[in-house]
Amino acid sequence: MGRGFFGNEDWKKKKEDRCEGCICDVFRTLDKGARVKIAFLSEEFFTNGGEINFTFLCFDDKTCCVTLRDDNEAVLVDCRDIIAIELLD
Repeated sequence: MGRGFFGNEDWKKKKEDRCEGCICDVFRTLDKGARVKIAFLSEEFFTNGGEINFTFLCFDDKTCCVTLRDDNEAVLVDCRDIIAIELLD
């Protein structure tokens, strides 16, 4: 008893620390509607070389998911898969 998920308490610390890094920190404080240019870890994510302009919608600190919108659709991205962000506004 009291051992937590799968028999240890380490999962709690791992979950709390999972969205670390300067890019994730930017999304924690970014205002909804901010325009950003993003470069992704994988250049194959988008056909234009891995960089595209978005409107920021929200950030979920529990899952590290960033919700962004380009001109056509909403996109969910893990903040740890973003290698650079430029604030356009």
